[in-house]
Amino acid sequence: MGKIGVGEWGGESHGRGRDCRGYSLRFGGRVMLTVAVLIGLMAVGMLVGYYTPKGAGLRRAVGVVVSVLVYLLLFTLGVELGVNEELIAELGTLGMRSLFIAVLCMGGSVVMAWAFGRLLHCGAVESQTERASLGKALLGSVSYLGVFALGVVVGVLLGGRPGLMERFDMASFLLYGLMLAVGFSVGGDRASLATIRHLSPKLLLLPLATMVGTLVGSMVVYVSFRDFTVGECNAIGAGYGYYSLSSVLIGETVKPALRGAMLGSVALMSNICREVLSILLAGPIARCFGPLAPVCAAGATSMDTTLPFVVRASGKEYAVVSVYHGVTMSVLCPVLIGIFLQL
Repeated sequence: MGKIGVGEWGGESHGRGRDCRGYSLRFGGRVMLTVAVLIGLMAVGMLVGYYTPKGAGLRRAVGVVVSVLVYLLLFTLGVELGVNEELIAELGTLGMRSLFIAVLCMGGSVVMAWAFGRLLHCGAVESQTERASLGKALLGSVSYLGVFALGVVVGVLLGGRPGLMERFDMASFLLYGLMLAVGFSVGGDRASLATIRHLSPKLLLLPLATMVGTLVGSMVVYVSFRDFTVGECNAIGAGYGYYSLSSVLIGETVKPALRGAMLGSVALMSNICREVLSILLAGPIARCFGPLAPVCAAGATSMDTTLPFVVRASGKEYAVVSVYHGVTMSVLCPVLIGIFLQL
C-alpha cells in the first residue's frame, strides 16, 4: 500500500530533519482522501452494476476485464519494486529477515482469522461465489508470481529511472479501474448482495484478529532476533502492509539515525512482502483457513490493492468486510506504531 519510491523512504529524508508527526498528519490526510476516492469508485461501480441489465455475456466480459487489470496491476507493482535500486541493493542484507517477519506476522493473522471465524461463528456464511479448488488456487498463485516477477525483472532493467513510474502512476489508475470493476461485479450479483445482509455484526471485530495475530508473530520475531527490542518488532509488524507510512514513521522516530534507517528499511521490505504474499497466496489461504483469512492476511491493504484478490478468493460477499477491515487497520497503523516505539 503506497508508492515504492525514494520520496516515501530513503536516506535522503533523514537529512532534511522532517518533523515526523507533521508528516504523519499530512500523509494521513492524503491517505484518507485516497480511501474516500476508492470507496466512492466501488460504490459507483456497485450502483451501475445493480441497475445494469443482467446477462451471462456481460458477466464474463466484466470477469475478463478484472483479470486483465489484476495482472496489469501485479506487473506494475513488480516494475515499481524493480526500479528502486536502493531497495534492490538492500535485499541481500535485510531481505530474508524482512521476509521472515512478513511470514510470521501474516501467518499469525491468518491463524487468528481462522480461530475468529470458528469461535464467533461469523465466517460460515454460504458463499454465492464458487471458490477454486486448492490446486487451481495454487496455479493462480503461480501465475500471479510469474507476472509479478516479470515486472521486477523489467523494473531492474529500467533501474535508475524510478521517476518514469511516478510520472505515469499506472498502479493508481489500474487500482481505480479495479475498484470500479469489482464494484460492478458485486452490485450485479443480487445473490451476493443478499448474502452481505446476513453477515454477522461480529465481523466488526475482525481487525482485532489481525492485530492479535500480528502481535503474536512479532513476538516470535523478537524471540528469534534478540537484536530488536519488543517495541521495534511490534512497530514493524504494526505496519500491516502499509509500507510507505510505517517505514518513514519508524525510520525517523528511532534514534540514533543509523539504527532508524536500518529499522525503516526492514519495515519497508517486510510490509511490502506482506502485501505481495497476501496477493499471491489469497486463494490457497482461503481454501485452507476460511474466507476471513485472506482479509486479515492483507492487513491495511485489504481495502485497495489486495481487495480484488480477496474477492476472488473469499467471494463477493466479503468485499464490504474487506474494505472496512482495511480502512480500520490503516487508521490504527500510525497510532500503534507510535505506542509500540515508546515501549
